[in-house]
Amino acid sequence: MQIIETSLYSSQRTIRDLQELKSQNVTSIVEPITYMGTPRRFAETYLDDYERLIVAEAERCAQVGIEHLTLVGVPAMDANLVEPAHKALDYIGHYLGRKGVVGIGEVGFERMTHEEESVFRRQARMARATGLPIVVQAPLNGNTEAVHHSLRILSEEQVKRERILFKGVNERTISTVLEFGVWAGLTIHPAALTIDRVLRLVGQFGTGRVMLQSDAGRGYGDPFAVPRTAQALL
Repeated sequence: MQIIETSLYSSQRTIRDLQELKSQNVTSIVEPITYMGTPRRFAETYLDDYERLIVAEAERCAQVGIEHLTLVGVPAMDANLVEPAHKALDYIGHYLGRKGVVGIGEVGFERMTHEEESVFRRQARMARATGLPIVVQAPLNGNTEAVHHSLRILSEEQVKRERILFKGVNERTISTVLEFGVWAGLTIHPAALTIDRVLRLVGQFGTGRVMLQSDAGRGYGDPFAVPRTAQALL
């Protein structure tokens, strides 16, 4: 069994972690751009982060035989500093065509502000124009209205639904996301879903248009959550 980890912040993991992931049949890692704890105040900060992921992190993963793929964009919590966020998006076309860049993300809402919506809509239009997948993050505060509003925006912007991954869904939102026709990302994480809860959701909703991901980076995320859950599913 080969495993593609669709959301793991490998730059926050040690080489030993990556070696262990390889030994557990993880062949590829998709790393999204993410909020780093404080908002990015300058557009150039985004560009440096894109370059770091596309080049340096890909090289680091290659050392242990794992393919590293990148998502670029502006996360929700960064979008509230709207001027640098939009300026970064002015440059993003250069990165969307780079080798190893497989989509836009993670994007979405956190505070449900007008600034977040303007940045989200612009990235949705980019996804539609390029045909690239877009990864939307459900808000960490569990706001279900943000999930519904995100789906409305994606519909209004006419993004192809089979190209949308909505990560961080849970018992309250998975049916809405799947009925809308997009991919549901089950984030196996102590702050999100335990393995037992994931097993119950898969038992109820099946595996169609469902992805497992660890979202492991800072904090208590488990980088081996997907291999462990895959074994439990077997």
